[in-house]
Amino acid sequence: KDATKGASLLELGCGLGVPGMVWHMLGGDAVLSDQESIMSQLHDNLKSNFADTTSTGRPTCSIAVAADDSPVGDNDPHKVVVDGGSRPSRISALPLSWSREGVHHLLTSSGYPNGFDYVLNCDCVYEPLYGKSHRQLVDVIDELLCINPRCTVISSVERRRADGIDSFVEHMKSRDHVGSVEK
Repeated sequence: KDATKGASLLELGCGLGVPGMVWHMLGGDAVLSDQESIMSQLHDNLKSNFADTTSTGRPTCSIAVAADDSPVGDNDPHKVVVDGGSRPSRISALPLSWSREGVHHLLTSSGYPNGFDYVLNCDCVYEPLYGKSHRQLVDVIDELLCINPRCTVISSVERRRADGIDSFVEHMKSRDHVGSVEK
């Protein structure tokens, strides 16, 4: 739990957004991203799971929750403390086109111009379903690491027949900003 407090997470290809929501509930800031076409479902999931959801009018849905999951007011003593300041953790959902340009748009829209502490993607590599989209995923990861070289990227995949994971790993290893790849 201490690792998440005040740390930012970008979840790529988040689908329902469950890992990012857990991160947020543990006290970290989370930006959930996926294709534009599933944003309404993702916003509904945030609203259903966090009672005090407020929409900003942008293509995002933001909420604030204290470390103990209670509603957060401006003077709430339960806000997460970050860098000597007091503020609640945040969660938002934004569309992301898997491209380098898409990364810059997301960083501007999300309020994280210097990137994230952590980037997570779960089950985004499976060629029979997603084709070779893992090549764009690698470009996105490489760009995020270029922007914030201290970022930690975690890719979780399930091994299946003809999954494309070996190609994904080799493509990751060939990128300029990827320090190391561990299986």
